[in-house]
Amino acid sequence: MANVPKDHGALSKVVKGINPTNDTGTAISGDGIDRMVSGSGEGYMSCVLQAAVGTVSGGSLTTFDAKLQDSSDDGASDPYADITDAAITQITAADTEGYVDVDLSGAKRYIRAVVTTAVSGGTVPVSAAINLGGAALKPAG
Repeated sequence: MANVPKDHGALSKVVKGINPTNDTGTAISGDGIDRMVSGSGEGYMSCVLQAAVGTVSGGSLTTFDAKLQDSSDDGASDPYADITDAAITQITAADTEGYVDVDLSGAKRYIRAVVTTAVSGGTVPVSAAINLGGAALKPAG
């Protein structure tokens, strides 16, 4: 098994997309994430968006959606917009996770996760994580 990477963590970076939070049926946008590898001028070229919805308290889940958006300047003058083919398959059952593998080669510098929940009463815990990979240079720390 020659040339098998032994340090996956040095080749990827997992970042918080949406902090775990109880949602009442709204859209939640995460913070902007800079895809550039520190000091390199090169960016991560792919990622996996993972989003999860938990058990509804006091109601029932109708739908749960998660997607990625991008912006060239973290939304300062270039508003965030949806990235093509960067949404999970819609979830309609509680206690479920969804994943989507995303090609970021055409994406702008900053990305963020957005989750949208529809519930019939009550609250539901939601979260999202982004596993960045495919950097031309090994990330520092």
